Amino acid sequence: MGKLKHRPIDAAKRQAIITSPCAQADPYIYIHFKILCQVRLYLDSAIESLNDGRRWLSVSGIFAKRQYARFNENLNRSNFNDKEDAMNDFQNMSQNLVKSLSLQYEPVGVALYLETDPLPADLASTQKEYKSYCHALVAAGEGEVLLLKKEQMGCKLGTSVLGLENDMEAYLDDGVLEKYGVGLFESEEASAETILKASYLEKGKTRAALIAPLSYFKQAPQVVVFTANSEQVMWLLYALNYEKGGRMELPQSGGALGGCADITALPLLEGIPNITFLGLGCRLKSLVAPSDLMLGAPGNQLEMIHNHILDMAKPIAMLKKQSAGS
Repeated sequence: MGKLKHRPIDAAKRQAIITSPCAQADPYIYIHFKILCQVRLYLDSAIESLNDGRRWLSVSGIFAKRQYARFNENLNRSNFNDKEDAMNDFQNMSQNLVKSLSLQYEPVGVALYLETDPLPADLASTQKEYKSYCHALVAAGEGEVLLLKKEQMGCKLGTSVLGLENDMEAYLDDGVLEKYGVGLFESEEASAETILKASYLEKGKTRAALIAPLSYFKQAPQVVVFTANSEQVMWLLYALNYEKGGRMELPQSGGALGGCADITALPLLEGIPNITFLGLGCRLKSLVAPSDLMLGAPGNQLEMIHNHILDMAKPIAMLKKQSAGS
């Protein structure tokens, strides 16, 4: 193609070319101008696309950073809440039970450590001595956290039942004579029938007992124990029977070993709840009120008890209202 030569264009044609590429301009100039216009349009479009791409990448990067930060924040919050919820589960259940039933004593969790189990690293063994296991249950219901070995529980019948003693037979013989001697049974045989047929954990296998308020626990205790009056125990029994109904078997050891055998060893061995009216020794050592009983249930039934006590809010309130009015 030869060198382009300038052709004069009148003002009208120039204006037409400038204002409208499709105008009837001089064909030679019009064709080149149209090509240039198309090239310019492609370039403008390409530049705009590039700019859009840069803007998109920039916005996407910012958005991605924000989403990542939000994800991390939510993840951290979720982990924290999960830990907090786990830590607060038993505290919330304990508070709800105390409030719903107007309990004087907080529910108590019990966890027994075998000889092969490590003891809690963050809890020192309790040095204070208690008169009995029942005494320790009441102290824990008042807020004490206790990690007890057999030396800190004065009642040797109780430590024998819980598997803390190797030479339990000698202590059981003493217990038979003691119960008979104070006049609880007509004969040594009747006393022996009561003592020897109670529920016992395997002798010498237990190392220590953690006895603490339910709110202290981070995972379910093996047994949960309630010290409560007869009306409060009634509601707990309703809660345990809420789903199935029917007759409840509540085996009694017969006026001895109530706290250790009937509501701790039995729930552990057979996976069933039970109550105790407590015996003479239990009441002398624990100093509970004359109207108080104890109920023990396996730890895996705690959530059920809690939920069904809340389910029965209406009848509980009904009885409370009548009691308050009388």
